[in-house]
Amino acid sequence: MPNYRLNDGLSFCRIDGRPIFLDTLNDRYFRLSDTLERMFLDYVDGADDAPGGFTPLIESRILTDAPPHPSIAPDAVTAASRSALESISTSATCGISDMAETAATVFWTQIQLKTRKLKAILEDVTEFRRRKASQEAGNETYLLNEALVFLKARKFVPIQTCCLLDSLSIATFLARRNLLANIVFGVTGDPFSAHCWAQSDSIVLNDTIGNTRAYNIIRVI
Repeated sequence: MPNYRLNDGLSFCRIDGRPIFLDTLNDRYFRLSDTLERMFLDYVDGADDAPGGFTPLIESRILTDAPPHPSIAPDAVTAASRSALESISTSATCGISDMAETAATVFWTQIQLKTRKLKAILEDVTEFRRRKASQEAGNETYLLNEALVFLKARKFVPIQTCCLLDSLSIATFLARRNLLANIVFGVTGDPFSAHCWAQSDSIVLNDTIGNTRAYNIIRVI
């Protein structure tokens, strides 16, 4: 019996028992047809095979029996309990160099999002983070200060805020300071909504706790 796995670029979560998928290779969220959904849930629940086999899921590029690609693997994240945005700290100050770096990071990230697939962008951010942010966040005071520096400098960048753009940008900004931040993707079911944020350990960096708790986590990078 082949050892099946999700195809490269796919992740999912269940909401009210039904799976919702994130496809970073094709930059989309989607659901399955009722027939494929029942078959996929059989697979998730550990069935050796579905009636008629898992062939339709393979043909639909949901499952594969190919070896895993040496690419980014989903991470896990601690349940969020605090937010840098809601921090009482007001000591962080941003100078001209911080504003320039933030603007350059946001502009560059925006270009990447307009010209490349999300999967490739996430791979690059993950590799950059692996090289630069080789340690855990460590000094929480330093982490919060640098996150707030980015958030303050971001207000001067003439580009509309966007959860994906800003989460990728702050993760890159912090990685340069040897600070690790995950990018967390979340969804709601009815009505459907998608969102993402940056998080380090239990600290949400660019969103509020209340807002992030409205979403079911579908992927962590």
